[in-house]
Amino acid sequence: MSLLKWNFLLLTLSAFVYNGCGSSSVIDDDISPSHISKFQDASLLPINYSDFAENVIINGALSQRYLKLKINAKDANVSDFYHMQIYIDSDFNTSTGLSMGVEPYSIVGADYMIEDDMLFKSADPKKWVWKYVSDVNNTFCKRDKKEKKGEYRQTLMIDRNLISNIDDDERKIRVSLEPIDEDWTDTNNYLPAETIMLDEF
Repeated sequence: MSLLKWNFLLLTLSAFVYNGCGSSSVIDDDISPSHISKFQDASLLPINYSDFAENVIINGALSQRYLKLKINAKDANVSDFYHMQIYIDSDFNTSTGLSMGVEPYSIVGADYMIEDDMLFKSADPKKWVWKYVSDVNNTFCKRDKKEKKGEYRQTLMIDRNLISNIDDDERKIRVSLEPIDEDWTDTNNYLPAETIMLDEF
């Protein structure tokens, strides 16, 4: 392959990996995710969370090396997808990991959270305290963003060494997610915790 073709291929891959990806807050060399307050009052629930949830499909797969998640949101206001927080209950146990908020707008036993391009592990089951695990820029990215309502896709490939408590026999996790706009304000779009069965790949 010629040098010109190699350069074009590398440029294309680089654009795919970083297109639309954000970054987490960095304070005094300590990496910490942004905290969007979760509603504690059911009367304050986003009015359209159920409509949004109906248009979101999450597929998962598991190999000895990777956890793969594919998110597809149809008829979504993609301007609200500037940032993304994805909560993963990897051991399918609500007593471990962070639980906060009220149903259905709640986080349930989230052992891990991915914010934009960083993976965090819950450090307190009742408080917004996360331990940075790894920068995952090279393993997931947002794609196909459009300026107005349309389809939004995201693919995550997470090394199994970073998430070690998935049951290979049960092969299921719980996932919830929240797209967040550029100003880090709630967008009234939220996917309640959903059970994802993990296929083989």
